Amino acid sequence: MKTYKLYSCLMKALLFLGILFSIIGCGKSQDPIGEDDMYYFRAKINGKAVNFAHTALFDGGGNDDRWELIYISGYISPYDPSKPIEQDPHVIGFDFQNEGGTFRQGTYTQKGGAGNGLDDSRPESYSIDMEYLIQTSNGTVQYDTGDLEDLTIQILELSKTGGIKGTFKGTLTHMRNPSDRMVVTEGEFYLPYKKLVHPYK
Repeated sequence: MKTYKLYSCLMKALLFLGILFSIIGCGKSQDPIGEDDMYYFRAKINGKAVNFAHTALFDGGGNDDRWELIYISGYISPYDPSKPIEQDPHVIGFDFQNEGGTFRQGTYTQKGGAGNGLDDSRPESYSIDMEYLIQTSNGTVQYDTGDLEDLTIQILELSKTGGIKGTFKGTLTHMRNPSDRMVVTEGEFYLPYKKLVHPYK
């Protein structure tokens, strides 16, 4: 269930980005933020440094100005909406859910909270997930934290004015081949709220 919800969130975000680029695509020479270089989204995957700060996005919110849902995503290289989908760069995404509660500064694990990793009606329960998607001509190749439940995310800063800052680590597993894994280490992010970072580079 958690995997399906995150996959749906990622697909909705990718659709949103495609529509957005179709609207503003004529302005590729402009940087809509102007301060992109101060932000980052990066990690090591199986020991190799990867930069996800391409078309990176932090979004979320909730009732009564709470952080019931947080979503973070980014590509490993510049995204060009004019190219076929199988040429899309790889994308990573996080999904935080705490219905009825709120996320704050702190450390969250995939089996944490009152629900042991499941978000139910209790404010003390929450769920987090991480996913990595690769587009091919035969469909989407999906890696997920899944049954390993090896994911730790630390939120250091969180606000609509200051954005989100934190660290992450975990293990991603190929959805159809459990022996194919990505070990994610030294992950860190700092992104503004509802603003695309490096949409064209």
